[in-house]
Amino acid sequence: MTSEDSPLPPHAFDLYLVDTSTSLIGAWKKELQKLSEKISPTNLTKCLKVQIHNELFQSLLKTKEIDCIVSPANSFGLMDGGLDYDLSEYYGGVEKLIPVVQKEIEKEWGGEQNVGTCILVDLRNLIKQLPTKENYPVYLAHCPTMRTPKALDPGDDIVYRCTWALLTRIRNHNARILENNSVFGKHQRINSVVCAGFGTGVGGYPEITCAKQMMLAIKNFIEAPANNETKEQNDKSEGWGSNWLLQWSYARRIEIDYILNMSSSEDQSIKQEQISSKHSKEAVAYKFWQEFQEERKDIQNSIKDLSTKSKSLIAKLCEEILVRINLLEKKATDAMIYLPGYDQRQSILQIRALVEELNTKKVELTPKSKFSFKSRKSNAIGGNGERVTETEDKKQSNITTALPTTTKAITSEIITNENFQVITLNNKQNSYLTIDSYLSSPSSTDDSTKIMDFHLSSLQNCFINLVSKSVTIGAIHIKGLKNCVLLAGPVYSSILIYDCENCVFVVACHQFRMHTSKQMNIYLHVTSHPIIEDCDKIKFAPYTLSIPGLDKMFEAAKLDQKTNKYDTVEDFNWLRQQASPHWNLLEEKYLRKDWPLININNGVKPVNEDELNNVLSEILK
Repeated sequence: MTSEDSPLPPHAFDLYLVDTSTSLIGAWKKELQKLSEKISPTNLTKCLKVQIHNELFQSLLKTKEIDCIVSPANSFGLMDGGLDYDLSEYYGGVEKLIPVVQKEIEKEWGGEQNVGTCILVDLRNLIKQLPTKENYPVYLAHCPTMRTPKALDPGDDIVYRCTWALLTRIRNHNARILENNSVFGKHQRINSVVCAGFGTGVGGYPEITCAKQMMLAIKNFIEAPANNETKEQNDKSEGWGSNWLLQWSYARRIEIDYILNMSSSEDQSIKQEQISSKHSKEAVAYKFWQEFQEERKDIQNSIKDLSTKSKSLIAKLCEEILVRINLLEKKATDAMIYLPGYDQRQSILQIRALVEELNTKKVELTPKSKFSFKSRKSNAIGGNGERVTETEDKKQSNITTALPTTTKAITSEIITNENFQVITLNNKQNSYLTIDSYLSSPSSTDDSTKIMDFHLSSLQNCFINLVSKSVTIGAIHIKGLKNCVLLAGPVYSSILIYDCENCVFVVACHQFRMHTSKQMNIYLHVTSHPIIEDCDKIKFAPYTLSIPGLDKMFEAAKLDQKTNKYDTVEDFNWLRQQASPHWNLLEEKYLRKDWPLININNGVKPVNEDELNNVLSEILK
């Protein structure tokens, strides 16, 4: 057999780099020219052949026979945006392609594929169902550049890792066919691959950096020791890695090449320009709002579909929908740092409307259930703190929502009431913050009650006083408080807490959830089971705030003063029957019933820094 009759080595195939961005095409061509100068023509011929095309992949497929096409996707195979959406449409739509891809991800990765890896998805069974007029690549190389859609870090080497994973996966695929065609015979050799720029779409990765990293991976693939010797030579050698000095020199050369490729002044200036445009608050807020509305509409459709489901499934489906609403609420809370005030208010109101709609539908479909926050007679807590009928109570609490079922008229009033406000307090230190600062006249005798939602974030060494007979608090979202004291009047719906440390909170609400926090004392009145997750050293105590008019404040918030489940905490990180080690009850001898600085009105008695520090030190000790 002559050399011309010999089968191609597994690392020999055509790579078509395809994109419609002229700047990326120019960067690819520039880097390919450098690559051609560094690699001998012989090596380029016997290994990888790179071609660059300034066109859509659909156009290329009309003129070239392509075996494999690349999806620069996410870890879960959700190919419904950007280039992935175009790929899905080409293969019959997202409902056809995504299940095939996800089945392979489940098979190889358990459902979540690591970023920077590559799997080959065989599409031949799917292609049989599609019109024959198109040229369909039979393999899809799924190479996640991100876990879920987001802006990529320009300093990360994700593009290099994805390119390297793609090239080596195809090489290994071809090698299996070459070595044992009888076992791997149902598959076919990959001779051609179409690939767009990794991460330059949704990820916003700088195009010049993308081109550099892709070409560096190609260069290292071509020069790899395993691709520069015959099979006979490879079988006889001990392997290039058997010499650890050679191994380290090779690794260091690759690392130096990578550093040099990432540090050119031209690249840095363009990188900064793209970061500025991609990460502007306006662009991020716009993207969030689009995703928020899509998820909200999807949840609404799920609520409407409940009418078509079996009644035996309603409780479980309501619970699943509530989890989705809670996740949407968390996303909205995280987005408060860059959302305009109007969008902040609308996101809160729309989440409330979803909760109300879910409550209404639940009551409609199961009218005899105890799906509300009304008082449950003596089934919560015994006098000694034991959980008397917790098992039965959990059956109802698992589908508890963030608002009571009797709030339809009130919610409508909130949405249309001009007195409704969303107050954001963030990035403050050593401050006394009071709700009275947001009232036109704290001492006014006006009977009208304002509705306020509060978003507290990045506060340190602060005393936050949210107690006022003139205000009903709708909800409180808290993130990143440290060494703070929070006093709050009864809250109409929920309190959501993230990333807090060494704080004392005195709060009352319908639903309480705390995540990723530690060393917290929570004085709590709550009508459903409090939830903690990824928390440690948490102490719970009953709500001990005592001021004139507190009863009316509880009534305004629709909170039952007789039902307090502060000590029936559910720890999502502890599912055993034994008590969770992450929380316990505050001992009675440490229970605090008097709270300083609570009756100070804005402008009447300002709190100086020494007084504030003394109060914080005394409470937090």
